[in-house]
Amino acid sequence: MKRTVVVVFALIACTQSYAGWFESATFDGCVLDKMPGVSNALAAKLVLASCVSFARANSGSGRGFFAKYASGADCFADKGKSVGDQLGVTYVFAACHQLYDRPELDPSKIVPDEPRSK
Repeated sequence: MKRTVVVVFALIACTQSYAGWFESATFDGCVLDKMPGVSNALAAKLVLASCVSFARANSGSGRGFFAKYASGADCFADKGKSVGDQLGVTYVFAACHQLYDRPELDPSKIVPDEPRSK
């Protein structure tokens, strides 16, 4: 029984955290991996050019049990301080909030209730 519990826990842990070990799977993850340390606009544009082949992450997809940051602000406080260019800071800010903030309600996707007939 103990072995089964350990195996199940290990499988759950692996599925949540393996994606970022070898390569970023999303544009936002790529920006957060490569943008810290950038000090000028040319280097920031080169990072963006290398990340453009990835799709954007779903809103809040970085959240979870094994998440490194609790919110986009925590992520930006850590990752944003080492970026010396305004363009790079803007993309790090956007990526942090895309990955680690709770998804917001999109009013265009709300289906209103139909009134009841009497």
